[in-house]
Amino acid sequence: MRICIVTPAAPNSWKGNRITALRWARILRKLGNTVRIITEYHKQIMDLLIVLHAWKSYSSIENFKKKHPDLPLIVALAGTDIYRDIHKNTQVWDGLKRANRLIVLQPLGIKEIPPYLHNRTRVIYQSNTVKSSSGSKNTGKFKVCVIGHLREVKDPLRTAHAARILPSHSKIEIIHIGAALDKHMESIACAEVNSNPRYSWIGEISRSKALRILAGSKLLVHTSKMEGGANVISESISLGVPVISTEIPGSVGILGASYPGYFEVGDTKALAGMMEKTEIDKSFYQLLYNRCKSLQPLFQPEREAETWSSLLSEIFPDRIHLVSTPLETRFQEKKQQIGNFSRQLKAEVEKGLGSQNKSLSYKYFYDQRGSELFEQISELPEYYLTRTESRILTQNSKQIAALFDQSPAVVELGSGNSVKTGILLRELLKQFGYCQFFPIDISPEMLEKGSRNLLDTFPNLDVQAITAEYLDGLNLITGNGQQPKLILWLGSSIGNFDRIDAVGFLKQVKKRMNVEDKLLIGIDLRKEPELLVKAYNDSKGVTAKFNLNLLHRINKEFEGTFNLDNFYHQAVYNDKLGRIEMYLISKCNQTIHLNHTGHDITFRKDEAIHTENSYKYSFSEIQKLAEDAGFHLDYRLTDSGNWFSVNVLTPGN
Repeated sequence: MRICIVTPAAPNSWKGNRITALRWARILRKLGNTVRIITEYHKQIMDLLIVLHAWKSYSSIENFKKKHPDLPLIVALAGTDIYRDIHKNTQVWDGLKRANRLIVLQPLGIKEIPPYLHNRTRVIYQSNTVKSSSGSKNTGKFKVCVIGHLREVKDPLRTAHAARILPSHSKIEIIHIGAALDKHMESIACAEVNSNPRYSWIGEISRSKALRILAGSKLLVHTSKMEGGANVISESISLGVPVISTEIPGSVGILGASYPGYFEVGDTKALAGMMEKTEIDKSFYQLLYNRCKSLQPLFQPEREAETWSSLLSEIFPDRIHLVSTPLETRFQEKKQQIGNFSRQLKAEVEKGLGSQNKSLSYKYFYDQRGSELFEQISELPEYYLTRTESRILTQNSKQIAALFDQSPAVVELGSGNSVKTGILLRELLKQFGYCQFFPIDISPEMLEKGSRNLLDTFPNLDVQAITAEYLDGLNLITGNGQQPKLILWLGSSIGNFDRIDAVGFLKQVKKRMNVEDKLLIGIDLRKEPELLVKAYNDSKGVTAKFNLNLLHRINKEFEGTFNLDNFYHQAVYNDKLGRIEMYLISKCNQTIHLNHTGHDITFRKDEAIHTENSYKYSFSEIQKLAEDAGFHLDYRLTDSGNWFSVNVLTPGN
């Protein structure tokens, strides 16, 4: 396609808008488009116009829509657009309403946009190709870098003023990169250089030189009063240089609400104290470094390119042939690495239905139809497990997020629709600004549905979905470096395992964990048998349909002749073993033929197929389970009635 990008920044300038326009042009060209960068739209011929800065480029928006009312328009909002002008400038409002899509550079920007435009708004993080550098930082000085043009909104000399009140023994030196945009600012900066031995201003230099200086610094200080999402912060993070910033939405949206390196706009004393703390407190400096390092995947060029590819496919669904979106790519890759589930099902059907005590494995409940039926079960009044566990997670999400100093890689075993997981992801994203999520499930349809729902809800979530059984999926999660993992196993899925097998499985999970990882596991508690039986024999018969769907799946995949009307669902509580047992009972003598395998299966009247166990645990049994598997039980979270528990386990020695 023919695409034009309008930026108010002049050619050859190093303003943020120009840098962004250049980067997007490269990305869009790699996606097969013809791209021009212009400073104003006149009568250029194109298929799509992308405008940076709703207010400064409003004339281009107006002229384009007058000439081409039916052609698509994308408007990328600057910091002044969303944090100042949107509240008082009618042209900005008009530009937003005319756009087919709006772009913000960090997720908090969406909050400033009217709710009726949220469905048009997309978050695109500013990527870069710079990487962590081992440049010389041990020169005896503590070099602090400031990058930004000298204009009032950047509060450009705040760092210099803070350096003046540092103690005399401090080794901090400030190097400021950026052009003075008027003579007044230039004279102020020159006067500061002459009177402040800790401050040097080198003016505007090439981006490559600026990045070399930043890479050789110990710290970046960002003093802006207003930002849409500063590219220099992403560059500093990618270079492995920790950041101190004003606590403004444009920075909080990138760094996360709980980031420890904030100070209030204009607070010179607080900035000085924080710079001094980074210089003398090694643990605090390491904390800033680790938090920034955990955000590096957010700014990978591949991620930004995939986001643009997905955005273009929304606007031109019939014209764009995508290689793949990030999620689709990972589905295609991961599916090929896992064994054929139908082949496994075939072996288990032949073995389980051919034995004297017939059985089928619970894990084959969850094809697409089975997963959809289980979603319905989760909403039933009798099925207390889902809503009780959700309530526990909601009430304790902050406590769970506080277990980590940096954003963990969240791994979910048996993710399904991931609705409950969203409770924790919301808090982690609030605290850290970015999160990687690895859902693992054997139903690719439900996995994709759940993942896409999360991406729609949380634009700054990185989803890498894996179609696999649990341990196979855990084996595929590599390359997280020092990033800790939070492994979720919710819904009391452990209840499907016999107690001995549960210990064995947890031991296998532990082998795939590092010492800083944590396992969050939901476990249903022992309680009155009547309450338990009702949960698995609901009045609407949804659980019965869920159980019978196993036979429907066999009919579909192996051309079976099961007549579902000839079987009924039964769930009973075995008090001695502390478990719910689910069965499919034959109503008559009958013979089933599997055309695909050539097997005949004979049933007597009242003969049962054992399809599932759901074990319930006491507090002492949970403690023993953890200890036998080699875990420490760090926390137990429960509801007021002690119906359900959410447990935090850490690997023991």
